[in-house]
Amino acid sequence: MRDRDEEQVIFDVVSKFDKKIRLTEEKYNHVCTRHPEVFEEKEKMKKTLVSPQIVRRSTYDDKVWLFYRLFEETPVTEKYLMVAVKILNDKGFVVTSYFTDRIKIGEEIWREK
Repeated sequence: MRDRDEEQVIFDVVSKFDKKIRLTEEKYNHVCTRHPEVFEEKEKMKKTLVSPQIVRRSTYDDKVWLFYRLFEETPVTEKYLMVAVKILNDKGFVVTSYFTDRIKIGEEIWREK
């Protein structure tokens, strides 16, 4: 098993909330295996993290924030892209991502005006 610092990084972005969020190759491959519709959607993932429309806290883990942004064109018609990020010590890492037509329940952290 590789050291965390040796992991291949696909992207680092600074989120709407000034938190550095990372997507590693290992996590991206895992997400794409479970949700193949997000394959090649890295730019939409970044846009969702930097400029979300809605952010909620997960009901299962209060350290996980769910970022949502609606996209008119996706591999699965008009849908929200949800990017789940675990936040630890002001840094975050993507845990999953998928397209959905519904926003999950959970405490609302922020909403675009």
